[in-house]
Order: sequence, then structure tokens, then C-alpha cells
Amino acid sequence: MIILLKIKNGTYNSIKTYLIELYRIILDWIQYFYILLICKIKKYNHIIQYVNPNDIANTVSRDDPTLRGNSVWHFGSTEGGNWDLNGYPVREYGNLYRIFEHRIKNAIEYEDIPEFREQLEMIENGGSWYGCETKGEYIRHWQRMETLYFSIMENGYKTQQELCSKKKFDEIRIQIGRKGELLFEEGFHRLVVAQLLNLEKIPVIVFRRHEAWANLREHVKRIVLKLGFIHQPFNHPDIDILPQYYGNHLKDQAFYGNERWGYILNSLPVKQGTVLDIGAYFGYFCHRFEDLGFECYAVEFDRNDFQILKEYNDIMKNKFIVWEKNLYRAGNECFSPFSEDKKQSR
Repeated sequence: MIILLKIKNGTYNSIKTYLIELYRIILDWIQYFYILLICKIKKYNHIIQYVNPNDIANTVSRDDPTLRGNSVWHFGSTEGGNWDLNGYPVREYGNLYRIFEHRIKNAIEYEDIPEFREQLEMIENGGSWYGCETKGEYIRHWQRMETLYFSIMENGYKTQQELCSKKKFDEIRIQIGRKGELLFEEGFHRLVVAQLLNLEKIPVIVFRRHEAWANLREHVKRIVLKLGFIHQPFNHPDIDILPQYYGNHLKDQAFYGNERWGYILNSLPVKQGTVLDIGAYFGYFCHRFEDLGFECYAVEFDRNDFQILKEYNDIMKNKFIVWEKNLYRAGNECFSPFSEDKKQSR
């Protein structure tokens, strides 16, 4: 009887394991086709974008109700509200970053890292951490983390498709806040490794955008659809990628920008002062000069370009002044960036 019960229990556990795995496979395929369907409906020509991992400084708020359950169903969505304001710094999220940074950067043994001991003590007292419920599972977790780190260091960061993974879209997930902030959502282990290795670019999938940012992006998209390109880069991956997918593929980058800025930077005779950018377009050069500490004034007479310039300037909370005027047709009218008019030009 005992033998029969053991056989039955073994069979039951095998069937249970099989059904759970089957469920995961079916769910992965459903999510895969769901993402493809959304891409077709929204006319996305791209799913994966490439960003600097160190630009992902904060997480999405864990209190966000839309993250309960599987957030894949929110792929491609645009939402207003304050969901982008209450996240946590990536480096302070869950102790994982600090523990691994101590281990990799400082070559400290795990047992000598206070946060490691705290998490292990919690597990030994019946708690759970990243699915680890025993000391053995906890140790193996960090062994896998080190394997991942050295694999990426030696072979480079690869997409799931390059790894021949069954989960084609199981990349790091991010969301984009109202000011264009890249907010982490899922794939923390890979993000930590990418940041500690100081990689320049990694593949991510944008699952949601804040309404304010999406509106600005849509304005730029309309320009790309009309002209086939944009004159200046925004220095933001979610906008600079647009010409590659909606524009003239012969001009899949901004018409000018980074290269011209390099020439200007190398020729600057001063390191501080005032800059007047006539025909500022989207304000690229004012952004760059302001980063160096210059006081900047952007003049743009095209109404559509000015609206994007002002909206982007407000979103990014830049200090430089924007002014809608065609100085070449101003006649005898005088403009001074030091006049009282500048107070009303934002």
C-alpha cells in the first residue's frame, strides 16, 4: 500500500510539473502573439530599442495597480496620472545591486557583505527572497548571477533572439515617464550586470509611456512622416529611433547634430557666456550649451517647430529661453536677450 501511494504521489507530482510547464509555454506563446498583434494595430515597425543601461536610474512604482498580475497586457499603452513619480532608485532596490556590486567591484566574499547576511538570515527564518527559500537556493542564485556577469563580459550582451530563447520578447522591460525618464520594470538581474559592466547599449522593450511624453513623441513622428527625417537629434532613444522606422531610410539619422556639435565644441574660444541660437529647431544646441554652463536663448519662427521646442523645453525643465520670432524679417525691431522681454518668452 505504501509503495502504491508513493507511486501515485510520484505520478501526481510529475503530472503537476508537466502541466505547470505546459501552462507557461502556452502563456509565453499567447503573450508573443499578443505583442505582435498590438504592434500591427499600432503600426509599430519595431519592438526592441537600444538604450544606455545607466540611463535607467529609477524603477516604476511597485504600488502601481497596473503592475498587478502580468504587465505584458499593458504593452504599447499610454497613460496619464502620477504612476511615474513614486519609484525607487535602481541602486537601492532590493539589496541585489549593492550585494553584487560589493562582490564584483570590491572582490568581497559574500559572507562578509552585511546585506547578504541579512537576506540569508531572513531566509533561514522562513522568509523568501527572489524565490529563494533555502540557503542552498540562495547560494545558487548568486552563482547564476556571477555566471551571467562573466558570460556577458566575455561574449557581449545578446538579445533573446540571438540566444535562441523560446521567449522572444523576454528582454528588460522599461516604461517612460512624463519627462522621458527611462523607468525599470522587469529584468533586474540583467540590468544590474549591464550597469556594473558599464555597457553602452542594451536591448529593452518599452511597455508603457506617460501621456505627456507620448504626445511630444507623436508630434515628432508627424514631422518624420512628412519630411522623412528630423534635422536634429533629441538625444533620447525613444525619439531618435523614429526616422529609422517612419522616415526615409536613406536618412535614418538626424540630418545634423552630434557631428556638428563636435566641430563646435572643439572650436569654442570660451568656456562660459551667452548663446543666441537663431533657427533653433528643437533646441539641440541650446541643450548642449546649457549642459556646459552657458546661458542660452533659442529663437525659432516656424510655428510647428516652436511648439515642439517649447513643449520639450517645458518637459525637460531646461533653463534656456525660447522665443518665437523671425529675426531676419524683424526690420528695425530690436531684440536683446538681456531685455525684459525674455521674462515672457518661455
